[in-house]
Amino acid sequence: MALQQEGTAGEQLIIQANQLAEQVTNIQYLQQPDLVKRFGAKGRERTKQDSLYSLSYLAESVLMQSPALFVHYISWLKLLLRGYRVTEHDLMVNMLAIRGVLLDHFDHTQKQDVIQYLDLGIHYIKQADVSVSYIDV
Repeated sequence: MALQQEGTAGEQLIIQANQLAEQVTNIQYLQQPDLVKRFGAKGRERTKQDSLYSLSYLAESVLMQSPALFVHYISWLKLLLRGYRVTEHDLMVNMLAIRGVLLDHFDHTQKQDVIQYLDLGIHYIKQADVSVSYIDV
C-alpha cells in the first residue's frame, strides 16, 4: 500500500525510502537466492542499506533537479561495490528491483521524473567501463 502524496517527489521518496528499500531487498533475494551463500546473514542487511542509500541519492537528485548527481553516484557505486565482490549484474538486479518497486508502490504525480533519473543510472550501469590511464607505458 502506497502512502498518499506529500510534498515533492524527492521529499516523498525520502519519507518512503526505508519501506521501499525493504521491498527491494526482498525482491532481490527472491531473484538471487545465491546471495545468501555468497554474502551470509549480513549480506541481506547490507543490501537493504545499499538500497536505502540508492533511494536517498535518487531522492536528492530529484530534489536538486540534477540527473547528473545520480549518474555520478552510480559510477562511484559501481567502483565501490567491485571491492566487495558485488558484480555489475547484482547492481543491475538491484536497480531494476528499485524501478519495479517504485512503479508499483510509489504514488506521486512526478513519478515519471523519478523513473527517468533512475533509468539514466541503469543506462550507465549497462555501459562498458572505459578505463582511462594518464600514464603512457
